[in-house]
Amino acid sequence: MSKKKKIYYARTYRRIKIDMKMSILFTCLLMIPSLIVFILNIDTITQKLAQITTWVLSQVFPKESITVMNSEYSIFGTMQYVELPTTYPEFSTVCINLAICFGIYLIMELLKKTGKPIGIFLLYTVLVHVVNCVFFVFGGKEFPYTIGEYSDLYIKQQIGIWITFIVLASLVVGFMGRKAYGYKLLTFMGIMLYSMIFGAVRYIVFLFLLHEFSVLYMALLFFVIGPMFDFSYFVAIYAIFINKIIKEYDFGKRKGEWKWS
Repeated sequence: MSKKKKIYYARTYRRIKIDMKMSILFTCLLMIPSLIVFILNIDTITQKLAQITTWVLSQVFPKESITVMNSEYSIFGTMQYVELPTTYPEFSTVCINLAICFGIYLIMELLKKTGKPIGIFLLYTVLVHVVNCVFFVFGGKEFPYTIGEYSDLYIKQQIGIWITFIVLASLVVGFMGRKAYGYKLLTFMGIMLYSMIFGAVRYIVFLFLLHEFSVLYMALLFFVIGPMFDFSYFVAIYAIFINKIIKEYDFGKRKGEWKWS
């Protein structure tokens, strides 16, 4: 029977050694220029997004109903967003949505899924939509937000998410080990590129849904498929990055880079 000459520690409680000075330098070189370039070009970025959104939506809606608006964004200057006429739901549509929500809840209860992860998510989704539907039952057209206001809020929120991701992505890749800088740079660029594309596509889809099917679904889109989804794919890309880093340090002499608590 062959015997191992060396037995390594278990993976539990291990961490990668870091060079603090190099990590801080790499993080700053990644974060600061990216923030400066992004902040100085917010107006240009949102202008391009508004142009793309206008072109796409003009394929399904009359072009004269689509307007590009300017808005102030704190100390960062101006930004642009797309405005469409607000569509309000019919009373019958609200009642149908309420019935569907209660039907989904009853099915979850029968299947004993309310305590499971997917059940909790569906329950949260149903609750948000029920509250919005109840408001429309009693409030009707007193709903305080138009599609234009939502569009303005969405772009401001998305800018905040992009700035946050620049900071977070720089920190999480900058302080992970003393090697694999190519993977770190690729992960940072992947997070930001995916966020830009995902945010733009979601913006177009949301405006289409709200104008086509009414603002009844505004709360659902904002609270359920909003910022929470952004941090979900952030974590997913980070997990792929960590898996690559672990493989980089799991062979030969590189195993010496691990520290055990």
